[in-house]
Amino acid sequence: MALAACAAALWIPALIGASGELPARVQRLGGAPAEPDGDVLRLVSLNLAHGRADGRFQALQPRTSIEGNLDEAAELLERLRPQVVALQEVDGPSLWSGRFDHLERVARSAGLPWALHSRHVSGLGLHYGSGLLLDAEPLQARSFTFEPSPPTMNKGATLARVPMPGGEQVTVVSVHLDYLQARVRERQARELAAWLQDQPGPLVLAGDFNCQWVDEEDTLRFLAAALRLRGWRPEAEDLATYPGWQRRLDWILISPELEFVDHRVLPEVVSDHRAVLAELRLRPSGEAQIPSASSPR
Repeated sequence: MALAACAAALWIPALIGASGELPARVQRLGGAPAEPDGDVLRLVSLNLAHGRADGRFQALQPRTSIEGNLDEAAELLERLRPQVVALQEVDGPSLWSGRFDHLERVARSAGLPWALHSRHVSGLGLHYGSGLLLDAEPLQARSFTFEPSPPTMNKGATLARVPMPGGEQVTVVSVHLDYLQARVRERQARELAAWLQDQPGPLVLAGDFNCQWVDEEDTLRFLAAALRLRGWRPEAEDLATYPGWQRRLDWILISPELEFVDHRVLPEVVSDHRAVLAELRLRPSGEAQIPSASSPR
């Protein structure tokens, strides 16, 4: 998150939105499903930065600029043709970002037919949170908002259960953790693990975790251990997703039933974060890989 956006959040004393689990808002928007790529699920994670791209603060940009920024993000997604997109800092109609639905615009422009939105903040003219874009109808759609985290605004997660290309179901969760305080992120990780601990089958967490595997805080390592997840080359130093600080804040974590076929941090500048692309495949039955803190894949 840009420094000006961080400061703006601190200026707003009210923490808006109820914590806990609710149904996610689901929209059917038209468009056609992506062509299956064999048995591979293609997934992209991107912090949309409220439509400001790499600008300092969305309220300083006219609506036309925000629309153009979102269209560039949608063009990137259209080229990549993912089956699932995990989004964070994605706005509904908000005073500070043009008063229109960012998720719907990106979904329509990218040609993805299903959109799920969790508004972790809703009130005082602001509506934003996390979301998912899908090329197939979700079999489950849930929203989870973490306990309030003053002085910052609420964060949370959006969950969808979707079919893999081969027919197996996988749970995908778009996650956004607090950017300001490690102790808050650690608490949110515990909330997230408790929420997801009984979710059956393969699991993918994707999003802006606002921390690194190699940080002193153990938020990511805790989540990996609690939910039996692993990331791609977690200790690598060449996969920064937040160029402003040269930090790897955006992650895709997968359960043992899945394997990475590909993983890339994309160079296109459509946000102050870089998008992350992963191609995932189910492991053959009986070959699930047990994750470890040093596992590179």
